[in-house]
Amino acid sequence: MNGRLAILALLGLSSFATADQRPERIYDLLDVNWQISFDEPSGTISGDVTNTLRPLKSIEEVWFDSAKLRIQETLIDGKAMPFRLEGERLFVRLPKPADSSRTVKVRIRYSGQPEAGVYFVPAQRAFPATTSMVYTQGEMEDTRYWLPTYDYPDDKATTEGRIEVPKGYRALSNGRLIGQKAKDDREVWHWRLDKPHSTYLISFVAGPYTEVVTAKKPKVSYWVPKGLEEQGQVSFGNTHEMVDFFGKLVRYPYPFAKYSQSTVADFMFGGMENTTATTQTITTLHPKHVEPLASSTGLVAHELAHQWFGDTVTTPNWAHIWINEGWASFLPAFWTREKVGDEAFHIERFDIFSGGLAAHQNSTRPVVWTGYREPMEMFNNFAYPGGASRMFMLMHQIGEAKFWPAVGNYLREYQFKNVDTEGFFASMSRSTGRDLETFRRQWFYTPAAPRLTVKRIDGQVVVEQPEPHFDLPLEVMVVSADGRTETRPHRVQGARTAIPDVQATDLVLVDPEAWTMMTVTYDLGYRRTDWRRLFDVAPNAAQKLRLLDPVMAALSRTERVELAQSVTSPRLLARIVPRVPSREFLLEMTRHGDATVRQAAVGALGGLSRTADVETRLMEIVDNEPNDILRRDTMRSLIRMTGNPQLLERAWSTNGYADIFRVLAIEHWAERDPEKGRTVALDVLENPPSEPVRVFAIRALGRLKDPAGDRRAYDALIRVAQERSFGARTAAINALAQYGDKSAISVLQPLSTHSLSFIRNAAKSAVERLQKK
Repeated sequence: MNGRLAILALLGLSSFATADQRPERIYDLLDVNWQISFDEPSGTISGDVTNTLRPLKSIEEVWFDSAKLRIQETLIDGKAMPFRLEGERLFVRLPKPADSSRTVKVRIRYSGQPEAGVYFVPAQRAFPATTSMVYTQGEMEDTRYWLPTYDYPDDKATTEGRIEVPKGYRALSNGRLIGQKAKDDREVWHWRLDKPHSTYLISFVAGPYTEVVTAKKPKVSYWVPKGLEEQGQVSFGNTHEMVDFFGKLVRYPYPFAKYSQSTVADFMFGGMENTTATTQTITTLHPKHVEPLASSTGLVAHELAHQWFGDTVTTPNWAHIWINEGWASFLPAFWTREKVGDEAFHIERFDIFSGGLAAHQNSTRPVVWTGYREPMEMFNNFAYPGGASRMFMLMHQIGEAKFWPAVGNYLREYQFKNVDTEGFFASMSRSTGRDLETFRRQWFYTPAAPRLTVKRIDGQVVVEQPEPHFDLPLEVMVVSADGRTETRPHRVQGARTAIPDVQATDLVLVDPEAWTMMTVTYDLGYRRTDWRRLFDVAPNAAQKLRLLDPVMAALSRTERVELAQSVTSPRLLARIVPRVPSREFLLEMTRHGDATVRQAAVGALGGLSRTADVETRLMEIVDNEPNDILRRDTMRSLIRMTGNPQLLERAWSTNGYADIFRVLAIEHWAERDPEKGRTVALDVLENPPSEPVRVFAIRALGRLKDPAGDRRAYDALIRVAQERSFGARTAAINALAQYGDKSAISVLQPLSTHSLSFIRNAAKSAVERLQKK
């Protein structure tokens, strides 16, 4: 899964359940055979599932996860059996005790109006689609809201699904399509996955979709709402190449019969790796002309990587979720290396390290952690870039030539099973012949990341680190006064480690290729020329980015321009451009051949004082630039610089990718012209031009509020807070907290027990904020 971190930061998590409340597992789930039909206007479902299981011990009853569903009947061997509901569990009495010598088939007929697990999106909220859709989302433990079964990642089963849909709809699910047949005025789509997978990965997506097949063995396709086929090709057309590449990279070919990607609107994540049938947010669809400033490559690669790491092998519990998310954040960088080159690879790797370090800034927990109170707390920087950073380091220590064959062995050893951190390292140790215990212990169970300071004490260069002390095999580059460089192996241990044979005139660069996730501070009295020399000799873009802050802080404006002009890599240059406050240089960069450099330049120009040449150039871009994102960013800089109301009206009347121009206009009005912002936001809620604009208008109304004697903004927010959407509803809940009227508590309080964690936690946080006012 991808795209969660912004949502977590927005909502803030509070407790709902404790991690140790899971009851004892008493059976092995073998197969889940399910059928479902739905009614879109009412948001109701009707289902029938048969769970086939083998007891792990002698039992007289079985239990399944089932939340807020109406159980109509439970049957075993065709005979109705008594059942009872306790919390989120359904208990079914067996006709006679059973043990591991036999299998048991439990059929459950049920119905409900789920708050979570299955979602109904009407056409008016499906932008840029114009048709409705229905989809499921099971991770972490939301399958129970639409399908009574075992709903925890530590068991796997084969699955078979039948989805009854209106004629004209198509339905995608796990595995291969067995067939479709008419049933009165509806159709039933029948899918079967014959390899075991965890039940949070069971899914379906239904609507008037178009399927486009891009490869046949394995079958690779994408499903997009009708009318968006061209954007689907731009966003997903090369996925079949990634399937082949990842299989060769990890020494384990794609293990399933098909791989499909579908797009859904009002999705709470960027993507979800449902086995063989990934669900992606519809916002990843984009036209060709906005690339490379918009791209689906990272999302597609992340969710595809999950088919190996997360689906073929799966964490047994959420404490080890890095096994799923860390690997899915690690593999895409190698697609970047394959298609773009080493420099782009190292930049991506540095960004991942930065994200991994960010996890430790305000937290004292390790990567593997059982202290969470609900699973969502584990889906953060520790799991995603934190897990990926550690795999980069492990690969570097083992050596890439040995690393990938070991990964292939690991996948074969645990294929279609569950594995924890200890199992992973045991497998990698066996394959590589390396003792990885120190690495496992300090990088996954130490609640910190290394923080090194390089300084000179009594004429000797030393590396200091505070507790906890990491044992780090690092290289050290020594740059002599005449420009010669020498790279030596070194080991940092304990509170202080000396670096021998460094002359007073030498420069030192620790971990020169930046393969370790750590912070390094140089307290060696380096001058401007020293910093520039270190930047120039840095072996790769990752180290150049690590040095960028102290280098740019040391250089004058003229020297910054000179440094930027020496950089030939567009990706690296785009990082440097915003740090060069030279009008002439930035104007030059607005004509650069790479769109990311031009984007950085127009953004930086917006922070400078208004001059005629800058205004003329920015207006030229607004008038002629074909890339909507760059044109929007240029408009933003111009508006920030000039406050031109005509430009705002132009933005409001401009159709564009993701409706970004109208969002820009309402964003500015809400900030700088509250009266107009409120008027426009209220008009948007009455007659939304698109869902992105509606959601932004909702967010804005929380801070714009109402004048005395007027309740239109408040009433509008209350209405949205009670609708069935995800994005708009969550925005309205947060906006009501910002609005500050305590009368909203009576509406928000019932939502604090909502099934969907995002709604639940947003409501809890809003109520707490309002109660303090």
